[in-house]
Amino acid sequence: MISQAEIPPGGEGEVKVTLHTNKRSGTLRKPIKITTDDPTNPITTVYVQAFIEVDLGFEPASARMGKVNSRDMVTESVYIVAKEIETLKITDIKTSTAFISAKEVPDDAPTGERQRLRLEITVKPGMPLGGFSETVTVSTNRKNQSVITLPVYGAIVNDVEASPASLRFLLAGESISSRTRTKRLYVINHQQDRPLSIVDVKDADNRLEFDVRVREKGQKYELTVTLKEDVYSKGESVQGTIVITTDCPRQKTVAVEYTAERP
Repeated sequence: MISQAEIPPGGEGEVKVTLHTNKRSGTLRKPIKITTDDPTNPITTVYVQAFIEVDLGFEPASARMGKVNSRDMVTESVYIVAKEIETLKITDIKTSTAFISAKEVPDDAPTGERQRLRLEITVKPGMPLGGFSETVTVSTNRKNQSVITLPVYGAIVNDVEASPASLRFLLAGESISSRTRTKRLYVINHQQDRPLSIVDVKDADNRLEFDVRVREKGQKYELTVTLKEDVYSKGESVQGTIVITTDCPRQKTVAVEYTAERP
């Protein structure tokens, strides 16, 4: 809320900010954009920062591990924040799967400024492919709230990923447009030790046309996939498989299913 709509030359204005802390914990920093009619500086950004004290909680509230190669080990840090942190002791840590481990490690805060406990969450190699939703349960010496649970999210992928995992074309209307016949497909390299090249892209039924473009050399490619005009014109529902051949020694091909159907 602003104190006044117009500020005279040399004058001052006041912006009142309300910070909602429900379900928040630890350090919170938010930008506020102030727009004025000043021709040289129409937008000013200021930041509100606070440390939200809770009885016991995690910062951030969950561990998001992102996409993890099934052969790799990935570690992220989270923090336990609490009132009277100097008296808090971790008595036990349990995980919902053997493919995830968690341990307390020294905090990186300067000596004498200890406001939290640091945990390292690690996803181990060999976890099944696909998205995962697991938990880390921490027991402490607190009497009122002795146990807290951290959600851990992510997805396990192969060396080479095609995104999206499938394509759907809609056969609608009498007009034929390249927009309705075209989809984008991305091939992403998750190998940490070598670049990736696409060797070939095929549709065994010969219903599709492909255009391959490099988005990030050796790491990410964009495929423009177009349903051929004669297939679209017939209006018959079809399905098939796109086979992408790469030079990855552990994953030579990636398959992407596709369908073309009426809505």
